[in-house]
Amino acid sequence: MMANEVIKMILGFDHVLSGKLLCYNSRTTEITTLRITKNQYLFDMVLEPKNKALKEEEKRMCGIAIKEITSTEALKMNNTQFIDVREIHEEPKFDSDMCIQIPLVNIENELDKIDTSKNIVVFCQSGIRSRVAVKLLSENQITNCFSIKGGIQYLLDALKINQNE
Repeated sequence: MMANEVIKMILGFDHVLSGKLLCYNSRTTEITTLRITKNQYLFDMVLEPKNKALKEEEKRMCGIAIKEITSTEALKMNNTQFIDVREIHEEPKFDSDMCIQIPLVNIENELDKIDTSKNIVVFCQSGIRSRVAVKLLSENQITNCFSIKGGIQYLLDALKINQNE
């Protein structure tokens, strides 16, 4: 069927499935066609270099440049407090005396738990919520904060590497 659609496109036939998804239900032998609209912003995010995509993300974050660091850089920092902004039930856990857990939804209500005399390193599952948290902290005049690129798994991997060295 896919090859047939390519041939129809090459020959210039009407009624091709471009921009559509053909779904076949083998249980009921029904065929359904769904129209798919492309999202140019998502295409650009995939096709553009990462640095350019990050700059777009920074623009969307109200002009506040989010300071991102790698897990390795975070572990080498002195005088650091780690903040896990994931929900309490999320795994894997990061057990450390230097780490506190404040879910993102509570961060503005629990600013008193944050030691502003230290470097604040924020992480989450993938790095998205931690960037939002850094933005919120910056808006609350806590400027010595950083988001870990890639999230908890990158942090745990860097920790294993440091322990093996």
